[in-house]
Amino acid sequence: MVNIKFEGILFEMEDQRNWGDASYKIYSGSLLDPFPYLEKEGSNFSQTIKIDVINKKQRSFPSKNIVKIDHTTSYKFPKIGIKIDSLIIPDDNLINNFDYYYYLIDFTKDFTNVTSRSQKKIFLVALVDHTNDPDGELTKIYNFIIENKVNLDKILICPKIYLNSFQPAGVWPEVPELNEYYKIAKKKFSNSQIVSGMVTNFTELNRKRPRIFYDLVSFSFTPIVHDSSDFGVLNTPETIPYILKTLKNFSNSSDVHIGPISIGMHFNPYGESLVNNKKKIRLEMADSDPRHDQLFSLTWTLAVFIQSINKESKFFTFNSIYGHHGILNKDNTKRPLYHLNNFLISLSNSEIFKFNPINEVYGLKILLNDKKYYLFVNSSKQKKEINTPELNISYQNKLNLKNYSDIFKNGFSFFNFKNDTNPYTFEPLEIKFIEHK
Repeated sequence: MVNIKFEGILFEMEDQRNWGDASYKIYSGSLLDPFPYLEKEGSNFSQTIKIDVINKKQRSFPSKNIVKIDHTTSYKFPKIGIKIDSLIIPDDNLINNFDYYYYLIDFTKDFTNVTSRSQKKIFLVALVDHTNDPDGELTKIYNFIIENKVNLDKILICPKIYLNSFQPAGVWPEVPELNEYYKIAKKKFSNSQIVSGMVTNFTELNRKRPRIFYDLVSFSFTPIVHDSSDFGVLNTPETIPYILKTLKNFSNSSDVHIGPISIGMHFNPYGESLVNNKKKIRLEMADSDPRHDQLFSLTWTLAVFIQSINKESKFFTFNSIYGHHGILNKDNTKRPLYHLNNFLISLSNSEIFKFNPINEVYGLKILLNDKKYYLFVNSSKQKKEINTPELNISYQNKLNLKNYSDIFKNGFSFFNFKNDTNPYTFEPLEIKFIEHK
Protein backbone atom coordinates (compact mmCIF):
# COMPACT_ATOMS: atom_id res chain seq x y z
CA MET A 1 0.00 0.00 0.00
CA VAL A 2 1.21 3.48 -0.89
CA ASN A 3 0.09 6.57 1.03
CA ILE A 4 0.82 9.99 -0.48
CA LYS A 5 0.29 13.09 1.68
CA PHE A 6 0.50 16.69 0.46
CA GLU A 7 1.21 19.46 2.95
CA GLY A 8 1.64 23.21 2.71
CA ILE A 9 0.19 25.40 -0.01
CA LEU A 10 -2.46 23.96 -2.30
CA PHE A 11 -1.40 21.41 -4.93
CA GLU A 12 -3.13 20.41 -8.12
CA MET A 13 -2.30 17.46 -10.35
CA GLU A 14 -2.81 17.24 -14.10
CA ASP A 15 -3.11 13.85 -15.80
CA GLN A 16 -1.04 14.50 -18.90
CA ARG A 17 -2.12 11.25 -20.51
CA ASN A 18 -4.92 13.49 -21.79
CA TRP A 19 -2.33 14.93 -24.18
CA GLY A 20 -0.53 11.63 -24.77
CA ASP A 21 2.28 12.31 -22.28
CA ALA A 22 3.12 9.30 -20.11
CA SER A 23 3.30 11.51 -17.01
CA TYR A 24 1.51 13.60 -14.42
CA LYS A 25 2.22 17.25 -13.71
CA ILE A 26 2.03 18.50 -10.14
CA TYR A 27 1.99 22.23 -9.55
CA SER A 28 1.22 24.69 -6.79
CA GLY A 29 -1.67 27.09 -6.86
CA SER A 30 -5.06 26.25 -8.29
CA LEU A 31 -6.42 27.12 -11.72
CA LEU A 32 -9.47 28.37 -9.79
CA ASP A 33 -7.36 30.95 -7.92
CA PRO A 34 -7.09 34.56 -9.13
CA PHE A 35 -4.33 35.06 -11.68
CA PRO A 36 -1.63 36.30 -11.55
CA TYR A 37 -0.66 35.07 -8.09
CA LEU A 38 0.46 37.80 -5.70
CA GLU A 39 3.11 37.07 -3.06
CA LYS A 40 4.13 39.66 -0.48
CA GLU A 41 7.84 40.33 -0.12
CA GLY A 42 9.29 38.25 2.70
CA SER A 43 6.34 35.84 2.90
CA ASN A 44 7.12 32.19 3.56
CA PHE A 45 5.44 29.19 2.04
CA SER A 46 6.31 25.52 1.77
CA GLN A 47 5.39 22.43 -0.19
CA THR A 48 5.86 18.91 1.14
CA ILE A 49 5.06 15.51 -0.31
CA LYS A 50 5.31 12.47 1.98
CA ILE A 51 5.20 8.97 0.52
CA ASP A 52 4.88 5.95 2.81
CA VAL A 53 5.12 2.42 1.45
CA ILE A 54 3.64 -0.34 3.62
CA ASN A 55 4.38 -4.05 3.08
CA LYS A 56 6.68 -3.33 0.16
CA LYS A 57 7.14 -6.30 -2.16
CA GLN A 58 9.61 -6.93 -4.92
CA ARG A 59 7.98 -6.29 -8.28
CA SER A 60 7.87 -9.45 -10.37
CA PHE A 61 8.40 -9.60 -14.11
CA PRO A 62 7.55 -12.41 -16.53
CA SER A 63 10.41 -14.85 -16.76
CA LYS A 64 12.74 -14.53 -19.74
CA ASN A 65 10.72 -11.60 -21.17
CA ILE A 66 8.19 -13.94 -22.74
CA VAL A 67 5.80 -12.07 -25.02
CA LYS A 68 2.38 -13.65 -25.36
CA ILE A 69 -0.15 -13.05 -28.10
CA ASP A 70 -3.82 -12.47 -27.39
CA HIS A 71 -5.48 -15.09 -29.57
CA THR A 72 -8.91 -14.38 -28.10
CA THR A 73 -9.46 -11.22 -30.15
CA SER A 74 -8.73 -10.59 -33.81
CA TYR A 75 -9.06 -7.29 -35.66
CA LYS A 76 -9.61 -6.34 -39.26
CA PHE A 77 -6.80 -4.15 -40.53
CA PRO A 78 -7.91 -0.47 -40.36
CA LYS A 79 -8.32 1.86 -43.34
CA ILE A 80 -5.43 4.26 -44.01
CA GLY A 81 -5.78 7.82 -45.30
CA ILE A 82 -3.49 10.73 -46.19
CA LYS A 83 -3.89 14.47 -45.58
CA ILE A 84 -4.06 16.61 -48.74
CA ASP A 85 -3.82 20.36 -49.21
CA SER A 86 -5.52 20.42 -52.61
CA LEU A 87 -7.89 18.26 -54.63
CA ILE A 88 -5.07 18.11 -57.18
CA ILE A 89 -3.53 14.78 -56.22
CA PRO A 90 -0.18 13.66 -57.71
CA ASP A 91 -0.15 10.61 -59.95
CA ASP A 92 1.68 8.11 -57.79
CA ASN A 93 0.98 4.42 -57.17
CA LEU A 94 0.88 4.78 -53.39
CA ILE A 95 -1.04 8.06 -53.37
CA ASN A 96 -3.73 6.50 -55.55
CA ASN A 97 -4.09 3.54 -53.16
CA PHE A 98 -5.05 5.37 -49.98
CA ASP A 99 -8.52 4.50 -48.72
CA TYR A 100 -9.52 8.17 -48.35
CA TYR A 101 -8.09 11.71 -48.48
CA TYR A 102 -8.27 13.96 -45.41
CA TYR A 103 -8.94 17.46 -46.73
CA LEU A 104 -9.35 20.47 -44.42
CA ILE A 105 -11.05 23.65 -45.68
CA ASP A 106 -11.53 26.83 -43.69
CA PHE A 107 -15.03 27.90 -44.78
CA THR A 108 -14.67 31.12 -42.79
CA LYS A 109 -12.26 32.30 -45.51
CA ASP A 110 -12.33 32.50 -49.29
CA PHE A 111 -12.39 28.88 -50.44
CA THR A 112 -13.64 29.39 -54.01
CA ASN A 113 -10.27 28.78 -55.68
CA VAL A 114 -10.74 25.02 -55.90
CA THR A 115 -10.93 24.09 -59.57
CA SER A 116 -10.01 20.40 -59.70
CA ARG A 117 -12.60 17.64 -59.68
CA SER A 118 -11.52 14.43 -58.00
CA GLN A 119 -13.30 11.09 -57.73
CA LYS A 120 -11.17 10.13 -54.74
CA LYS A 121 -12.98 9.45 -51.48
CA ILE A 122 -12.73 12.69 -49.52
CA PHE A 123 -12.82 13.00 -45.74
CA LEU A 124 -13.77 16.67 -45.56
CA VAL A 125 -12.91 18.62 -42.41
CA ALA A 126 -14.92 21.83 -42.56
CA LEU A 127 -14.11 24.77 -40.27
CA VAL A 128 -17.16 26.99 -39.84
CA ASP A 129 -18.01 30.34 -38.27
CA HIS A 130 -19.81 29.72 -34.97
CA THR A 131 -21.44 33.18 -35.10
CA ASN A 132 -23.41 32.26 -38.21
CA ASP A 133 -26.55 30.14 -38.44
CA PRO A 134 -25.54 26.43 -38.62
CA ASP A 135 -27.94 25.74 -41.50
CA GLY A 136 -26.41 28.58 -43.53
CA GLU A 137 -22.89 27.28 -42.88
CA LEU A 138 -23.86 23.75 -43.94
CA THR A 139 -25.59 25.08 -47.07
CA LYS A 140 -22.34 26.81 -48.00
CA ILE A 141 -20.49 23.50 -47.65
CA TYR A 142 -23.18 21.62 -49.58
CA ASN A 143 -22.94 24.04 -52.50
CA PHE A 144 -19.16 23.71 -52.54
CA ILE A 145 -19.38 19.91 -52.71
CA ILE A 146 -21.95 19.97 -55.53
CA GLU A 147 -20.10 22.60 -57.57
CA ASN A 148 -16.76 20.79 -57.29
CA LYS A 149 -18.22 17.28 -57.64
CA VAL A 150 -16.48 16.15 -54.47
CA ASN A 151 -16.86 12.45 -53.71
CA LEU A 152 -17.75 13.02 -50.06
CA ASP A 153 -16.97 9.91 -48.04
CA LYS A 154 -16.86 11.48 -44.56
CA ILE A 155 -17.43 14.96 -43.14
CA LEU A 156 -16.40 16.52 -39.84
CA ILE A 157 -17.91 19.94 -39.03
CA CYS A 158 -15.91 21.95 -36.51
CA PRO A 159 -16.50 25.54 -35.34
CA LYS A 160 -13.18 27.21 -36.09
CA ILE A 161 -13.00 28.72 -32.62
CA TYR A 162 -12.66 25.19 -31.25
CA LEU A 163 -9.16 25.02 -32.70
CA ASN A 164 -8.42 26.96 -29.51
CA SER A 165 -8.33 25.48 -26.02
CA PHE A 166 -10.68 26.59 -23.25
CA GLN A 167 -10.07 25.72 -19.62
CA PRO A 168 -12.89 23.67 -18.06
CA ALA A 169 -13.50 26.35 -15.41
CA GLY A 170 -12.84 29.29 -17.73
CA VAL A 171 -15.03 31.47 -19.93
CA TRP A 172 -16.30 29.62 -23.01
CA PRO A 173 -17.60 31.17 -26.25
CA GLU A 174 -21.26 30.84 -27.13
CA VAL A 175 -21.19 28.12 -29.78
CA PRO A 176 -24.18 26.13 -31.07
CA GLU A 177 -24.36 22.55 -29.83
CA LEU A 178 -22.10 20.39 -31.98
CA ASN A 179 -25.02 18.09 -32.62
CA GLU A 180 -26.90 20.90 -34.37
CA TYR A 181 -24.23 20.78 -37.06
CA TYR A 182 -24.23 16.97 -37.16
CA LYS A 183 -28.02 16.69 -37.51
CA ILE A 184 -28.07 19.10 -40.44
CA ALA A 185 -25.10 17.35 -42.04
CA LYS A 186 -26.88 14.00 -41.73
CA LYS A 187 -29.78 15.37 -43.78
CA LYS A 188 -27.70 17.15 -46.40
CA PHE A 189 -25.07 14.40 -46.80
CA SER A 190 -27.13 11.26 -46.23
CA ASN A 191 -24.77 9.07 -48.27
CA SER A 192 -21.68 10.10 -46.28
CA GLN A 193 -20.41 9.25 -42.82
CA ILE A 194 -20.91 12.03 -40.28
CA VAL A 195 -17.85 12.43 -38.06
CA SER A 196 -18.10 13.91 -34.58
CA GLY A 197 -15.22 15.14 -32.46
CA MET A 198 -12.33 17.56 -32.74
CA VAL A 199 -9.71 18.52 -35.32
CA THR A 200 -7.17 18.85 -32.50
CA ASN A 201 -6.03 16.40 -29.82
CA PHE A 202 -7.94 14.18 -27.44
CA THR A 203 -7.83 16.71 -24.60
CA GLU A 204 -10.03 19.10 -26.55
CA LEU A 205 -12.45 16.30 -27.46
CA ASN A 206 -12.58 15.32 -23.78
CA ARG A 207 -13.49 18.93 -22.91
CA LYS A 208 -15.99 19.37 -25.78
CA ARG A 209 -17.81 16.06 -25.80
CA PRO A 210 -20.70 15.96 -28.28
CA ARG A 211 -23.98 14.81 -26.76
CA ILE A 212 -24.63 12.39 -29.59
CA PHE A 213 -22.01 10.49 -31.57
CA TYR A 214 -22.75 9.68 -35.17
CA ASP A 215 -20.88 7.34 -37.52
CA LEU A 216 -17.39 8.16 -36.24
CA VAL A 217 -15.60 10.15 -33.59
CA SER A 218 -12.25 11.78 -34.42
CA PHE A 219 -9.23 13.37 -32.78
CA SER A 220 -5.59 13.93 -33.78
CA PHE A 221 -2.39 12.94 -31.99
CA THR A 222 0.96 14.68 -31.50
CA PRO A 223 3.56 13.92 -28.80
CA ILE A 224 5.21 17.34 -28.42
CA VAL A 225 2.70 19.31 -26.36
CA HIS A 226 4.66 19.20 -23.08
CA ASP A 227 7.87 17.28 -23.71
CA SER A 228 9.72 17.03 -27.02
CA SER A 229 12.69 15.02 -25.75
CA ASP A 230 13.35 11.63 -27.33
CA PHE A 231 12.53 9.93 -24.04
CA GLY A 232 9.25 11.80 -23.63
CA VAL A 233 8.08 11.19 -27.21
CA LEU A 234 8.94 7.48 -27.12
CA ASN A 235 6.85 7.07 -23.97
CA THR A 236 3.67 8.46 -25.54
CA PRO A 237 2.47 5.15 -27.09
CA GLU A 238 1.97 3.87 -23.52
CA THR A 239 -0.87 6.37 -23.07
CA ILE A 240 -2.95 5.37 -26.09
CA PRO A 241 -4.94 2.53 -24.41
CA TYR A 242 -5.96 4.89 -21.59
CA ILE A 243 -7.11 7.54 -24.06
CA LEU A 244 -9.16 5.02 -26.05
CA LYS A 245 -10.67 3.54 -22.88
CA THR A 246 -11.78 7.00 -21.74
CA LEU A 247 -13.17 7.76 -25.21
CA LYS A 248 -15.13 4.51 -25.28
CA ASN A 249 -16.66 5.33 -21.89
CA PHE A 250 -18.28 8.55 -23.13
CA SER A 251 -18.77 7.92 -26.86
CA ASN A 252 -21.01 4.87 -26.62
CA SER A 253 -18.31 2.74 -28.30
CA SER A 254 -18.46 4.73 -31.56
CA ASP A 255 -16.06 3.84 -34.35
CA VAL A 256 -12.89 5.96 -34.18
CA HIS A 257 -10.70 7.90 -36.59
CA ILE A 258 -7.30 9.07 -35.30
CA GLY A 259 -5.34 11.60 -37.28
CA PRO A 260 -3.35 13.27 -38.40
CA ILE A 261 -0.74 11.39 -36.37
CA SER A 262 2.67 13.05 -36.57
CA ILE A 263 5.44 14.31 -34.33
CA GLY A 264 5.16 17.89 -35.58
CA MET A 265 1.94 19.72 -34.72
CA HIS A 266 -0.78 20.72 -37.19
CA PHE A 267 -2.56 23.14 -34.81
CA ASN A 268 -1.61 24.70 -31.48
CA PRO A 269 -4.71 25.12 -29.29
CA TYR A 270 -2.59 26.53 -26.44
CA GLY A 271 -0.98 29.53 -28.12
CA GLU A 272 -1.50 32.10 -30.83
CA SER A 273 0.12 29.89 -33.46
CA LEU A 274 2.47 26.98 -34.03
CA VAL A 275 6.10 27.59 -33.15
CA ASN A 276 8.19 28.14 -36.29
CA ASN A 277 11.03 25.68 -35.78
CA LYS A 278 13.63 27.52 -37.86
CA LYS A 279 16.57 25.98 -35.98
CA LYS A 280 15.18 22.46 -36.57
CA ILE A 281 15.57 21.36 -32.97
CA ARG A 282 13.45 19.25 -30.62
CA LEU A 283 10.86 21.85 -29.65
CA GLU A 284 7.42 21.71 -28.05
CA MET A 285 4.37 22.87 -30.06
CA ALA A 286 6.43 23.28 -33.21
CA ASP A 287 5.15 23.05 -36.79
CA SER A 288 7.95 20.66 -37.75
CA ASP A 289 10.29 18.22 -36.07
CA PRO A 290 13.84 17.21 -37.08
CA ARG A 291 13.03 13.52 -36.43
CA HIS A 292 10.29 13.38 -39.09
CA ASP A 293 12.57 11.87 -41.75
CA GLN A 294 14.53 9.69 -39.33
CA LEU A 295 14.05 6.10 -38.19
CA PHE A 296 12.76 7.62 -34.94
CA SER A 297 9.57 8.78 -36.67
CA LEU A 298 8.87 5.42 -38.31
CA THR A 299 9.37 3.60 -35.02
CA TRP A 300 7.19 6.01 -33.08
CA THR A 301 4.42 5.94 -35.72
CA LEU A 302 4.29 2.14 -35.73
CA ALA A 303 4.24 1.98 -31.92
CA VAL A 304 1.33 4.44 -31.79
CA PHE A 305 -0.48 2.50 -34.50
CA ILE A 306 -0.08 -0.87 -32.75
CA GLN A 307 -1.19 0.58 -29.42
CA SER A 308 -4.23 2.20 -31.06
CA ILE A 309 -5.67 -0.99 -32.51
CA ASN A 310 -8.92 -2.08 -30.91
CA LYS A 311 -12.47 -2.92 -31.97
CA GLU A 312 -13.45 0.73 -32.45
CA SER A 313 -10.36 2.12 -34.23
CA LYS A 314 -11.28 1.83 -37.91
CA PHE A 315 -9.50 4.74 -39.65
CA PHE A 316 -5.99 6.20 -39.37
CA THR A 317 -4.50 9.26 -41.05
CA PHE A 318 -0.78 9.58 -40.39
CA ASN A 319 0.86 12.08 -42.70
CA SER A 320 0.40 14.67 -45.41
CA ILE A 321 1.51 14.29 -49.01
CA TYR A 322 3.80 17.34 -48.85
CA GLY A 323 5.14 19.77 -46.28
CA HIS A 324 6.37 19.47 -42.71
CA HIS A 325 4.42 16.25 -42.17
CA GLY A 326 4.85 14.92 -45.69
CA ILE A 327 5.81 11.67 -47.38
CA LEU A 328 6.94 13.32 -50.64
CA ASN A 329 9.37 16.14 -51.38
CA LYS A 330 8.28 18.97 -53.68
CA ASP A 331 9.91 17.16 -56.62
CA ASN A 332 7.85 14.04 -55.72
CA THR A 333 10.87 12.06 -54.53
CA LYS A 334 10.06 9.69 -51.69
CA ARG A 335 10.66 10.46 -48.03
CA PRO A 336 11.01 7.69 -45.39
CA LEU A 337 7.40 7.77 -44.21
CA TYR A 338 6.33 7.11 -47.80
CA HIS A 339 7.59 3.55 -47.35
CA LEU A 340 5.86 3.13 -43.99
CA ASN A 341 2.50 4.24 -45.41
CA ASN A 342 3.05 1.97 -48.41
CA PHE A 343 3.75 -0.92 -46.05
CA LEU A 344 0.61 -0.33 -44.02
CA ILE A 345 -1.58 -0.10 -47.12
CA SER A 346 -0.09 -3.38 -48.36
CA LEU A 347 -1.51 -5.04 -45.23
CA SER A 348 -5.09 -4.07 -46.11
CA ASN A 349 -7.67 -6.84 -45.67
CA SER A 350 -5.41 -8.74 -43.29
CA GLU A 351 -6.49 -10.19 -39.96
CA ILE A 352 -4.38 -9.06 -37.01
CA PHE A 353 -3.73 -10.09 -33.42
CA LYS A 354 -1.92 -8.07 -30.78
CA PHE A 355 1.00 -9.07 -28.60
CA ASN A 356 1.00 -7.95 -25.01
CA PRO A 357 3.73 -5.27 -24.95
CA ILE A 358 6.80 -5.83 -22.82
CA ASN A 359 10.04 -3.88 -22.39
CA GLU A 360 8.71 -1.17 -24.74
CA VAL A 361 8.47 -3.69 -27.58
CA TYR A 362 5.10 -3.69 -29.37
CA GLY A 363 3.97 -6.36 -31.79
CA LEU A 364 1.31 -7.72 -34.15
CA LYS A 365 0.60 -11.08 -35.70
CA ILE A 366 -0.69 -10.60 -39.26
CA LEU A 367 -2.57 -13.13 -41.40
CA LEU A 368 -2.45 -12.05 -45.05
CA ASN A 369 -3.02 -14.07 -48.23
CA ASP A 370 -2.76 -17.38 -46.35
CA LYS A 371 0.62 -16.34 -44.93
CA LYS A 372 1.61 -15.49 -41.37
CA TYR A 373 3.76 -12.50 -40.48
CA TYR A 374 4.95 -10.78 -37.31
CA LEU A 375 5.62 -7.08 -36.87
CA PHE A 376 7.65 -5.83 -33.91
CA VAL A 377 8.96 -2.40 -32.99
CA ASN A 378 11.37 -1.44 -30.21
CA SER A 379 10.10 1.94 -29.02
CA SER A 380 13.21 2.74 -27.00
CA LYS A 381 16.82 3.77 -27.49
CA GLN A 382 18.11 0.73 -25.60
CA LYS A 383 18.82 -2.79 -26.82
CA LYS A 384 15.97 -5.13 -25.87
CA GLU A 385 15.37 -8.86 -25.77
CA ILE A 386 12.07 -10.71 -25.90
CA ASN A 387 10.97 -14.28 -26.39
CA THR A 388 7.76 -15.62 -27.88
CA PRO A 389 7.29 -19.40 -27.90
CA GLU A 390 5.12 -19.52 -31.02
CA LEU A 391 7.60 -17.72 -33.28
CA ASN A 392 9.07 -20.06 -35.88
CA ILE A 393 11.24 -17.77 -37.96
CA SER A 394 11.95 -18.19 -41.61
CA TYR A 395 12.99 -14.78 -42.92
CA GLN A 396 12.89 -11.26 -41.57
CA ASN A 397 13.48 -7.65 -42.57
CA LYS A 398 15.23 -5.49 -39.97
CA LEU A 399 15.34 -1.72 -40.12
CA ASN A 400 17.62 -0.12 -37.56
CA LEU A 401 20.14 2.69 -37.17
CA LYS A 402 22.84 0.61 -38.86
CA ASN A 403 20.99 -0.02 -42.13
CA TYR A 404 18.52 2.87 -42.23
CA SER A 405 20.16 4.33 -45.34
CA ASP A 406 18.75 1.34 -47.26
CA ILE A 407 15.33 2.98 -47.15
CA PHE A 408 16.56 5.57 -49.67
CA LYS A 409 17.57 2.92 -52.22
CA ASN A 410 15.39 2.06 -55.19
CA GLY A 411 13.23 -0.97 -54.63
CA PHE A 412 13.12 -0.73 -50.85
CA SER A 413 10.29 -2.72 -49.29
CA PHE A 414 9.52 -4.12 -45.87
CA PHE A 415 8.89 -7.38 -47.73
CA ASN A 416 12.57 -7.67 -48.74
CA PHE A 417 13.12 -10.57 -46.36
CA LYS A 418 16.53 -12.03 -45.57
CA ASN A 419 17.53 -15.23 -43.84
CA ASP A 420 18.06 -14.47 -40.16
CA THR A 421 18.06 -16.73 -37.12
CA ASN A 422 17.70 -14.27 -34.25
CA PRO A 423 14.29 -12.60 -34.01
CA TYR A 424 14.49 -12.02 -30.26
CA THR A 425 17.13 -9.29 -29.95
CA PHE A 426 16.20 -5.72 -30.87
CA GLU A 427 18.58 -2.88 -31.58
CA PRO A 428 17.52 0.62 -30.45
CA LEU A 429 14.47 1.86 -32.43
CA GLU A 430 14.53 -1.32 -34.51
CA ILE A 431 11.57 -2.43 -36.65
CA LYS A 432 11.28 -6.13 -37.52
CA PHE A 433 8.93 -7.68 -40.04
CA ILE A 434 9.10 -11.49 -39.90
CA GLU A 435 7.76 -14.12 -42.27
CA HIS A 436 6.67 -17.26 -40.45
CA LYS A 437 7.60 -20.68 -41.81
